[in-house]
Amino acid sequence: MRSPSTSSSITARNFIARKLSIGAKTKISSRVSAPSASIDKNIKPRFGAVGKHGSIAVVERLHLSMKNECTRRILVPIDKAGFSKEITLWREWYNSYRPHMTLEGKTPDEVYFCKRSANSLPRIEPRPKVHHSTPCARPRMIMAGKPGRKFCAQIAFLEGRRHLPILIVQRE
Repeated sequence: MRSPSTSSSITARNFIARKLSIGAKTKISSRVSAPSASIDKNIKPRFGAVGKHGSIAVVERLHLSMKNECTRRILVPIDKAGFSKEITLWREWYNSYRPHMTLEGKTPDEVYFCKRSANSLPRIEPRPKVHHSTPCARPRMIMAGKPGRKFCAQIAFLEGRRHLPILIVQRE
């Protein structure tokens, strides 16, 4: 006699097989092989276990970020092409401009493409009486130039989307 979980997984497999017009003996798996670029960069695929607490937390967190930073801030286009463009722009901003706490303030592009992260560049120090040896917040970085220098901070928006800000800081 089969256990209920085995029986239900076989039933689900048969149902999927019928819907996809494949044989019931075909192995259906959500596990895919990782691209060689991911292996070269020491990126490991994560697989969730059905019914296990926290197994898909990373994916759920990504979905929450997408909702909070994109789809809840815009009038979502009805047509597929418009919606796809908005999600593509958000993905570009998320990977290229938005710092991530789990990556120690780096962006995913900085990590994946081995770029020097913006938070590891010498810092601009606007306070005039601060010495070069004064510690700053982590990561601790050296000062760029003399302390007390003025700087200009601008906020740009990715393709004019006000929910996708890009901070630009330059010394005057």
